[in-house]
Amino acid sequence: IDYIKYTYSTLLLLFSIVLVMGCIFTRQTKGSNAPFNIPPVISCLLFWVLIAWLAIMEGGQGCLVGLKPIPKKKYRVSHPKSYQSCRVVHQGNNLERFIIGRQFLVVLVIFLINIMGESIKLAQPYPNILPLWINMIFLDNSIALMITTIDIGQLPAQVNAAVAMLDFINNYTMIITTYISLAIEFSGLLHCVYLVQYGFAYITKSKVESSSSNNDVSSRTLLIRKIFFWFRVVFSLGVLGFALAVTITALLDGKSGMWEGVSPTVSIIIFFCLLCLVGLMEGLQIAAFALLNMPDEELSSHTIAHKNCTLMYDGKNLQSFLVGRQIFVAALMFIVARIATISIDDGQTNIFNVSNGFQAFLDTGLLGAVILTIIGSLAWRVIASSFPLLFMSNPIIYIIIRACFILESTGVCSTAWLIALVCQKIFRLKSDDAYL
Repeated sequence: IDYIKYTYSTLLLLFSIVLVMGCIFTRQTKGSNAPFNIPPVISCLLFWVLIAWLAIMEGGQGCLVGLKPIPKKKYRVSHPKSYQSCRVVHQGNNLERFIIGRQFLVVLVIFLINIMGESIKLAQPYPNILPLWINMIFLDNSIALMITTIDIGQLPAQVNAAVAMLDFINNYTMIITTYISLAIEFSGLLHCVYLVQYGFAYITKSKVESSSSNNDVSSRTLLIRKIFFWFRVVFSLGVLGFALAVTITALLDGKSGMWEGVSPTVSIIIFFCLLCLVGLMEGLQIAAFALLNMPDEELSSHTIAHKNCTLMYDGKNLQSFLVGRQIFVAALMFIVARIATISIDDGQTNIFNVSNGFQAFLDTGLLGAVILTIIGSLAWRVIASSFPLLFMSNPIIYIIIRACFILESTGVCSTAWLIALVCQKIFRLKSDDAYL
């Protein structure tokens, strides 16, 4: 059965790549058309660079989290680049800041991949070879793009990073990614998520260690830091509010990537339901690991949470859940990226009648990435980390876990394990046990 899964998954991936590349080189993607008009060769190059960068980010976060307890002197000489990334991220609360910035970066890269690789309406890269219904399934619904991204840019990296943390991040790309992620968090673009953190800290009567509190600095410096912190929170709220206004207006006016025939009201409902579903998936992973070692006596007092955890932790179910969850989340992110990306047809006016230059900026999907990162990811992670038992007590969680099992059992992304093995050989990734 596994052999069959590997075979059809590999063939499905190759077919998906051929479809995506066909759309790129026949200029039938969003990136190849107005307002971007990117030449096919450049578009293809950017597509694969973004896929590779996504892979490094997907595996890199787990590496930096996993290496935190390890004394850095053990790998300072053998892995100097890994040491440089860890030295920066493991200072103070930089790991939390990195995770926040990196999450936005991942979402933004997925939005950019969507622009480079998503086909235009009724695309036919091979009109004399493939029937129209094949194009409708794999291109109009972005199935080919999802499979390509998940099988190459996400799952293999996570598989290799789990056992070869030191080798995986021992490169300059990870160092650059580390600084970019920290810079994104420092910019304040996502600072309104801290309001959620402070809100749940107040409810749970717990203390939040923030970068704006430091007992070793003068009161004047501390005041400046607090003012700067809350200025960024207000700035972030403003950006989020504007992003929501633009996206909702696009949905109401039929200027989004929503499927044709869907009414504006239903479009908005679908959009926010998808955001909530992505959030549940993001928070579920946090809650699952938070409750992993909780005593069964304490867990059993919460009937629904106990039932969900029993299902998830049984045998190899946790690994199956994590794989299925990754496929589920990635697919949802591409759907949200499609919906949130503004698509203005000829003859339609710009959003809020802005200039063509500013409209081109809105078309990049940056504002959609902000919405997805804050409302569809980070806020739910904060809730799950603050109340893992309450989060796991949601009856919908049981359905989501089962859905993840079904996705994993289909073997649609089984080829990711083969790609992980090939990458392991090509890049000579060794287990951390060989160095520590």
